[in-house]
Amino acid sequence: MQFEPLSLVVHRAVLNAPSGLKASQIAEQVGRPYRVMIAELLHDGTRKPDMDLLVPYLHATGSDEPLKHLARVTGTVFLRLPDAESGMEPITQEMADSVKRFGEMLSVLGKSIEDGVITPREALAINKEGHEVIAAVLRVLKRTEAAADY
Repeated sequence: MQFEPLSLVVHRAVLNAPSGLKASQIAEQVGRPYRVMIAELLHDGTRKPDMDLLVPYLHATGSDEPLKHLARVTGTVFLRLPDAESGMEPITQEMADSVKRFGEMLSVLGKSIEDGVITPREALAINKEGHEVIAAVLRVLKRTEAAADY
């Protein structure tokens, strides 16, 4: 199975940073001139990305997408653990989210198998949705543990 280069995932995170920082600000934070950063992340043939900068990129962009991508391509799961909140409301919210995400995965899977062939693009979409389901279920478990009366 062919996967999108990690540098392109980081590039998208830089351009659409949840942190609200502009790409030029992110370049400054990671210690790269803006044009060099973009050239590295786009694999323009002149430069290769510095993998030691992945963590600074994650911090500067505030994006989990590069970690989610790595989890998908390595057969692992990325999960940002929620802050532990007590009470039943957070648990029920997480339960509802896990059911919703499972439904979304089944929808993607159902559409993919209608013609009897799963394309590489469809397989990636199913894989991505499946990882979201697993992460949602793990969040339910984390909330349950936090709410438990030990």
